[in-house]
Amino acid sequence: MSALSAALIRRRRIVLTAAVGAAVAYPVSRSFTATRDALFSELLYDGLVVAVLVAVVFVVVTTERDKPPTLVIRPDVPSFESPMSATGVTLALAFTLMTGGQAGSLFTRNRPLDLRIVGVALTVLLAAVAALHLVAAWQGPRVRLGPDGLSWRTPARSVAVPWAALAPDGPPRPELNANALTLSYARPELVRRRGPGWRLDRFPVGRIHPWFLSDVIRHYVAHPEHRSAIGTEPEYHRLLGALGVKPAIAAPGPAVP
Repeated sequence: MSALSAALIRRRRIVLTAAVGAAVAYPVSRSFTATRDALFSELLYDGLVVAVLVAVVFVVVTTERDKPPTLVIRPDVPSFESPMSATGVTLALAFTLMTGGQAGSLFTRNRPLDLRIVGVALTVLLAAVAALHLVAAWQGPRVRLGPDGLSWRTPARSVAVPWAALAPDGPPRPELNANALTLSYARPELVRRRGPGWRLDRFPVGRIHPWFLSDVIRHYVAHPEHRSAIGTEPEYHRLLGALGVKPAIAAPGPAVP
């Protein structure tokens, strides 16, 4: 993880708050200046376009395609959790600013009615996409393993799975490039969910290698005596040794709330 990505993750809530402020301020300013100060209105638009382009560049620069076999050590929680990607933050930043720009365009003078309707529909669509990315980036890591079990969350829901709920000898390794992991339950009634959704056995792996994550879960299902030490550095290195995984340099990462 680059220094830029790490800094963006640590300060993501400040960055996202500023982006939301700019996205709201721009259409409000346009509503007051579009009919009175065309030059100032154009300057506002140009500034927002530059901000969107910078955000898009950040998306390209911070995109991390590899899924390393690593977890972040969180002794304060305690837990092991998925590394957070700066790409999620930059996507939220880009979509938020684009929503502000599109909303500001609604105040363009002498616009035909049909174009206004299309503009409103596009603004609503962009706002929905931006909201999903904002919530995901604001929340932080998606997958967390703790002494009591594992949990994951998406912008719409969260699921908590006690270790006792999982079936022995599972979960099996998924496909090498899988983006989700499927669990098998021995006691599904112990699983707790908040939010909508019907599948409680499938969750996104985030930036963790899917084979590594399935091996980790299977290890703690089979070895309950080690669960109480989850979240400590000695336990993390013991886990890697037991799985035959070379320790990653980035594994305790920045603490992300």
